[in-house]
Amino acid sequence: MSAFEDVIQGLIRKAGVAGVKELEGVLGDLKKEAKTPWKRLMLDLACEAVEKHGISGVELIEKLVDKIGKEDIPDMEFASLRTRSDYLAMLQHLEADDKKRIKDFFSFVMDKIGVIMKAIISGLSA
Repeated sequence: MSAFEDVIQGLIRKAGVAGVKELEGVLGDLKKEAKTPWKRLMLDLACEAVEKHGISGVELIEKLVDKIGKEDIPDMEFASLRTRSDYLAMLQHLEADDKKRIKDFFSFVMDKIGVIMKAIISGLSA
């Protein structure tokens, strides 16, 4: 890891509770706006990952989204049994277009999270 990455990781750790609350708020707002069941489910997963692992939970969701459409089942230890079950049932019924829509949607979600992370890091480094 480079010195820059070490600094960023340190700042992210310092963001702690405030950063997690901000992320949970944004994910909750996105969930309220979500019209389709798969969007709500994916946002449930994101919320559960952030609740259990803090800001590093975002990386778990990125890995999960990357594995959509592949044969291997991602590590979902952060999710409740109900959410895991719903996720696996959703995967069984997805078409290729749906998988692309999920990945596109999570690109949008990650952009939102990125804005929050920049604000948190800017506030900490000021």
